[in-house]
Amino acid sequence: MSSFIEEYRRDAGFRNVIQLAIGFGFIYFGLRTTQSYTVPLLGNLGSLSLSIAYFGYAFANLFVPSMVSAFKNERLAMAFASMEYPIYTYFFVYVIPWVCIIWSVVHGFAASVFWACQGVYLSTNSTDENRGRRAGIFWSIYMMGAVFGNLCVYIITKFMDIQAGGGPGWNGSTSILFIFLGTVSICGPWILFRLKPAQDPMERATGHTILQDLTSVMKLLFTPKMLCLVPLFLCLGFQSIFVNSMYNRQIVNKGDISLYMIIYTIVEVTAGYIHGWFIDRIGLFPMLIVYLIIGGCSMALAYLANSTQNLLFIPLYILFSLTDSGLQTFVGLEGGTIKCSV
Repeated sequence: MSSFIEEYRRDAGFRNVIQLAIGFGFIYFGLRTTQSYTVPLLGNLGSLSLSIAYFGYAFANLFVPSMVSAFKNERLAMAFASMEYPIYTYFFVYVIPWVCIIWSVVHGFAASVFWACQGVYLSTNSTDENRGRRAGIFWSIYMMGAVFGNLCVYIITKFMDIQAGGGPGWNGSTSILFIFLGTVSICGPWILFRLKPAQDPMERATGHTILQDLTSVMKLLFTPKMLCLVPLFLCLGFQSIFVNSMYNRQIVNKGDISLYMIIYTIVEVTAGYIHGWFIDRIGLFPMLIVYLIIGGCSMALAYLANSTQNLLFIPLYILFSLTDSGLQTFVGLEGGTIKCSV
């Protein structure tokens, strides 16, 4: 702990990483918990909304350079994009299906800018020697927001009757739940707007048209390094959609979802330090093999847990969490260092 405090005092880059993580923690207090419940509580509309958001996120990445270049720097772009997250949660308070669907597209575009800028900012505030550790610390702190979000929902469900199968309009206690989640997440953008510049910021490209930026992204997509990462991106996307959009709705007792997601997020917080420690010592790609093996085991256990509907959900969500946090850490580190020149 003393070394942590000492590093925080003397290293401006480390302070930036901590502040970044706290801002993300407030945002994901709302968003991560919202994503855990949109499908179980709103059914097909929630599933459609998440699917469109993920597709929009993937498509919008083609235009990220142009969108980010509209801002003064990556910090400002990230902060403005973060303002959309509470709004996205609020759209589930009073459900208007076509509005939720349209805004899910907007959310995908905002998320693409948000996470692209996060990767750049985290990388520029780290060195080759401490990048894994700082990524792990960032992951652990920001996932604490999801832990507290799910814990609050678990407590709320003990006092409020939250039912599955919500539809258009006001959905009683379910709508109140989304108001609470969105309101807490407002603190995140306020923190991100106060971020300081990195000590060694990346050079800012200027004078590019949208077509040039799109060409740059397409060239980057077909570089050897990126082609190797594409299967990993697909795996990570499937992991995220599978847990939130598909598997949570398979749990018969909806009140237990928050309990399993608490386990999921607590493991992610703890695993962040573990991932960073191992990555700094044995390297990124050996750890990638470990993550893929864990992911394969989780898929096998998912079949058994769904059939039995018992305590197998606990080790299953632990494996889900280890896979997701590991792949996210890998992508954040490896993707944040990729550059493309046109």
